[in-house]
Amino acid sequence: MNNQNGGVKATGVTMDRLTEWLARRIGAPVSNQTHVAGAFDFTLQFIGNDKQDPSGTEMPPIFAALQEQLGLKLEPRKLAIEMSVVESAEKASEN
Repeated sequence: MNNQNGGVKATGVTMDRLTEWLARRIGAPVSNQTHVAGAFDFTLQFIGNDKQDPSGTEMPPIFAALQEQLGLKLEPRKLAIEMSVVESAEKASEN
């Protein structure tokens, strides 16, 4: 996936890889619930609310772009996620 100004161009990207990228992009966990296999090529054009790309064309926010351009919808849900918890830590002794 290549980030471009105002979007991303992807070649051979699986849904799981897309969800990883989305999670980093929006700063929240994203889970692939599509059950769609395979790899896809796509271009996704988006930008923040009330902004334009350099050509002056209005661009949608990422959530709207996903639905309008790729037919994907992000829905808030409560799902179990795997998490590691560090209960304590100590400085290593010098040996």
